[in-house]
Amino acid sequence: MPRISLNVRKQILYTYFTEKDISFRQLAKRFKVSDKSVKNIVARYGEHCVLSDLPKSGRKKGARDPKLERRLVELIMRNPTTSIRDLASKRKTTVGMIERVKRRNNLKTYKNQKVAKKTEKQIKSVKTRVRKLYRRLNEENIACVIMDDETYVKFDFSTLPGPQYYTKRKGTNAKDSIRTIKVEKFGEKALIWQAICSCGLKTPIFVTKGTINAEIYQEECLKKRLIPFYKRHKVPTIFWPDLASAHYAKSTLKLLKDNGIKFVEKEENPPNAPELRPIERYWALTKRNLRKNSKPAKNTEDLKKKWLAASSAISNKVVQNLMRGVKRKIRQKYHT
Repeated sequence: MPRISLNVRKQILYTYFTEKDISFRQLAKRFKVSDKSVKNIVARYGEHCVLSDLPKSGRKKGARDPKLERRLVELIMRNPTTSIRDLASKRKTTVGMIERVKRRNNLKTYKNQKVAKKTEKQIKSVKTRVRKLYRRLNEENIACVIMDDETYVKFDFSTLPGPQYYTKRKGTNAKDSIRTIKVEKFGEKALIWQAICSCGLKTPIFVTKGTINAEIYQEECLKKRLIPFYKRHKVPTIFWPDLASAHYAKSTLKLLKDNGIKFVEKEENPPNAPELRPIERYWALTKRNLRKNSKPAKNTEDLKKKWLAASSAISNKVVQNLMRGVKRKIRQKYHT
């Protein structure tokens, strides 16, 4: 039942005292409130001469111990990474109490973001190259960025990164197969190459149990998959490879230029900057789908089928959202 305004309460009382024969039911119907509300309003006024609600029992608003609250806020601001559970134990209070203190003081906890650890040389190089890249994207009115990468995937998907849980009744034992994840030190794995773009599209994948050198990269990744994918685009498009040696071999660059592919030059490509490359997040989403829904792969062909199923579950809209932030992140880096 919504709260009844003070003005409506006044009207209810005025009508009750001026129209002598009117009943609570009639008043409730006229003012579109409940019979009980009308009765309470009249009774409260008759007994206490007030229209507003009387103070209720229960927890009072604000801190029970203002001094403790100030101290908790000071400790949180002094060490923002402190554990709420540890703080509660140290100050002999409860986690719930600290959470209420945080809400009252407009404090909110956020998840730490992992970023690559860079050398001083890399930090300087990132700033220089990101400026060049930012200017080029603007000068050429680039509407779509194509990004490729490789990732290793183990055949046993249960060993892929990410938290996994199980549930059991208290006091009972769970089977080892449920409680534990058996990890082979040198488990079988394959290398997967794929590219995604700002339009939300994905290239066919290339899977190999070996490594990708310049020759394999050109034949399997560029000629068969990326170049046809690039030429489907009708808007200004640029290809942004990572800094692997095979991607910037002389023969690779010649192949790209001969096919009219605009690409990010090596001196424009920021080193060790995965935060600028959303394809890393795409890998994580696909691997999560593999871990959730797939049994271990029997061979490379089976891995390929399972990867395609897992990546197909990531819609074009999701890929678009991942890639939409590329220019914004580059701009932010440019202005730092």
